[in-house]
Amino acid sequence: MLLKKTVFPIALWCMALMAGAQTTQNWGLQINPNFSSRRLVVFESLSQAEIDAIDSIETYKPSWSAGLFVQWRGEKVGFQMGLNFMDTGYRTIKTQVLPDDPDAANASQRRITYQNYFLEAPIDLYFYQALDDNNEFIFTFGTGVGYNLRNFQKRQFYQGDSKGDSSRETDPDNDNFRKVAMEIRFGMGWETQLSERLSFALLPNFQFWTKGLYQDASINRHLYAIGVQGMLRFR
Repeated sequence: MLLKKTVFPIALWCMALMAGAQTTQNWGLQINPNFSSRRLVVFESLSQAEIDAIDSIETYKPSWSAGLFVQWRGEKVGFQMGLNFMDTGYRTIKTQVLPDDPDAANASQRRITYQNYFLEAPIDLYFYQALDDNNEFIFTFGTGVGYNLRNFQKRQFYQGDSKGDSSRETDPDNDNFRKVAMEIRFGMGWETQLSERLSFALLPNFQFWTKGLYQDASINRHLYAIGVQGMLRFR
């Protein structure tokens, strides 16, 4: 249902805008370093103090995505589809290890990173405004489908100010993660022509996943990311 309400209308709108216009097809590579985090969604009866306590220890983590895309472009409008591998998620701040915790013998603090791997298929509409013969301003918005591949928890231990051992394991709730998710995407930036057949674009962007990470959870999280997308486009 969500696919029909978002992806298909955008695709049809793009094709309608470009119908009858002279279009070119190009393809390229993209990489998107970003900071990802989450919006907390609570469905059970917790006090505001308890919600604030959870919220205060969870923060962003450095993340990235990379992949391929193909674009059909007119003079001022482009329609782009891609396929990316995405490493996203969030992490905690350093927290104290309590005396009765099994990790207390080896660490005084720890940080947990929640790492989510997705296969992402973005669909974007691009608007171009020429600045000169070789440079253009870009505004883009769109949607995308993400397929959850696997989820991990990484524990980093600290003894005082020194970094200690770390461990990484499959998230215990791996089977409860939502397999298919939808996102909305926005960005704006600049593209410059490097040669007759090659251009480079740089776009600060924002992504927000419209459904929670978990299929069934009293405390859920919606992922989002703020980053910069770099693209090499071959004409």
